[in-house]
Amino acid sequence: MTAPVNHHLILVTGAAGYVGSHCLVELLTSGYDVVALDNCINAVEGHLPDTLPESLQRVQSITGRNLLAYYKADLNNATELEDIFSKHRFSAVVHFASLKAVGESCIIPLEYYRNNVGGTMTLLDTMRAHSVRRLIFSSSATVYGTPEFLPITEEHHTGRNCTNPYGRTKYFIEEILKDLCASETDWSITSLRYFNPVGAHPSGMLMVKSMNAVKTEFLNEQHRNHWRRLQSSQQLDAVHYPGGSWKAAFPEGAWKRL
Repeated sequence: MTAPVNHHLILVTGAAGYVGSHCLVELLTSGYDVVALDNCINAVEGHLPDTLPESLQRVQSITGRNLLAYYKADLNNATELEDIFSKHRFSAVVHFASLKAVGESCIIPLEYYRNNVGGTMTLLDTMRAHSVRRLIFSSSATVYGTPEFLPITEEHHTGRNCTNPYGRTKYFIEEILKDLCASETDWSITSLRYFNPVGAHPSGMLMVKSMNAVKTEFLNEQHRNHWRRLQSSQQLDAVHYPGGSWKAAFPEGAWKRL
């Protein structure tokens, strides 16, 4: 016999990220039960084996409540998603999981389309198979592209002037969600379009890093990871960087730490 839906059980993807972790705080303090999912590409993992990512540990400390479950999983892995949905009867999904660096999306666009659009498609297929039809999607103000007027309102055109692959992934997903709602009217979907979220939880335990820390992290992690991918696939000579060299694209001090 199928277990009844827990109307207070929410799945949050990308839960260990900045916006995701703040959302968890609000959900837990509002009495919801939460299952967190993240592949930890952009999150600090727990310092010990089988421990929660650092941000999720802090969420539990802030709220005084435990997550119902945490899964280190990738949305493109349909088998992992099926297993999670088979274990829990969700009432809704809040979908934050995404590659999110505008500059990086211009260097590795296929990975952005595969992860952001492909992962969302896998999530939607799994939700439909388990009759979960309530979704909040973390979109982006990048779908507006170059502003045609200011201040931007929701009536502003989307998709016309998207300036980077990251923004286009968000726009394409929004269009997919519109088509889904038009064809299957029992879906309830909301897209959130925000600009650059900033600030910190009043406790000071969840916050955006300083700009210098963000810059250093980007250089040390995003560029380093990209270099490793290129190195492993022997594509370094085929990639065109400003100055004709991959080192010229990375400020000195970034590539030295590779």
